Amino acid sequence: MGCVYKILVLCLMTPEQLYIRYPRNISDCFNRRLRSRRRRENQEFRDLFWLKKAKMVTGLRINLSPLREPLGFIKILEWLAAIFAFASCGGYSGRTVVSLFCREGKNETLDATFAYPFRLNQVLLVKNNATLCNRTVAETHLMGDSASSAEFFVAIGVLAFLYCMAALLVYLGYMHIYRDSDFGPMMDFVVTVIFAFLWLVCSSAWARGLQSVKDATGTAGIRDTLALCKEEGVTCEVTEFAPMRSLNVSVVFGYLNLIIWASNAWFAYKETRWHAQSREGHKAADSMVWNNGWNCVWTPPTSFC
Repeated sequence: MGCVYKILVLCLMTPEQLYIRYPRNISDCFNRRLRSRRRRENQEFRDLFWLKKAKMVTGLRINLSPLREPLGFIKILEWLAAIFAFASCGGYSGRTVVSLFCREGKNETLDATFAYPFRLNQVLLVKNNATLCNRTVAETHLMGDSASSAEFFVAIGVLAFLYCMAALLVYLGYMHIYRDSDFGPMMDFVVTVIFAFLWLVCSSAWARGLQSVKDATGTAGIRDTLALCKEEGVTCEVTEFAPMRSLNVSVVFGYLNLIIWASNAWFAYKETRWHAQSREGHKAADSMVWNNGWNCVWTPPTSFC
């Protein structure tokens, strides 16, 4: 009878009363359950991790449907724009011809050939101790150095080109894994924003560098560079300008890349959990306002307040 009484007392006691009366037993039981739960969670995490790794290795599924979506289609535009940007700048070579009209002596012609990366201060305009207009002229180079801005622009273009190829591989072969994970969309969004900012910086820097190249190879720049042009009886004119059309195109494509990457940031953001959480938060807020304002839950079309 005593055992039955003790069992009834234990059954009627609250968890707080049990803990006060049997603290050590309750704590040991709780700790054992907690350790067991942690081991189970760790094992589940390891299983999930290796399952995802196995899917990445063997989960290739070729699917061209992402190319019909803005996320994939814009990535192709980025890929093409990056090619035009760095190719039109990195493959440039031009030649400027300068005519010297001399009052005394025969007229002379100079030429300077320059190319990417536009270290103009290393481009020879006049050889050492050359005789021009009956005067001996020291070795003269063009002025200016736009290598840093040009190389930065080309580097960003090449990196963007490589990233677009990697992203297209993921979109077309591993889109199911991309959308099942949080890391892929978030990384894609962050990298897209970074590239948009880098395109702004490198395009602005290269536009300024290109203007420096134009100034240095123009008539005014040649007159400032060549001391002979400042002497009386000598007139210097650039009679054949180096074509700058492809360099102008590179700047245009640089800013076009900025627009495309900035637009793509929105579509990449829509794939992240941040956008999903934001939408859920707005829905919850709208539902709360509706319920508090009308004191009912709207379940169309069966009920209405």
